[in-house]
Amino acid sequence: VIKGFAYIQFSQESEAQKALSFDRTRQEGRVIIVQECKSVKDIEQSTVHVNNIPRSVNEEDLNQLFSSCGEIEKVKLVRDEHGKSKGFAFIQFAKTEGLESALNL
Repeated sequence: VIKGFAYIQFSQESEAQKALSFDRTRQEGRVIIVQECKSVKDIEQSTVHVNNIPRSVNEEDLNQLFSSCGEIEKVKLVRDEHGKSKGFAFIQFAKTEGLESALNL
């Protein structure tokens, strides 16, 4: 299964900074998003992937819906190169308990 994202760890800060310069560039016909992140382990243990989101839903709607599960650090609604929702998002909670609560909705 291709999920359309990857985590890359660089050995030097200068290499990571060079990679960040590719943010929002077109590669093989697709616009890529390159962002700096904290520990992959922390992100994986506190982030939920939400599918089948109506195209009319925005980040604020998702924040309101999932805030009852716990403190939210980041809501990333994935959008195409025209800024339109692709119908899925990543909700990153401050603690793993937030993720567990969201999975029980």
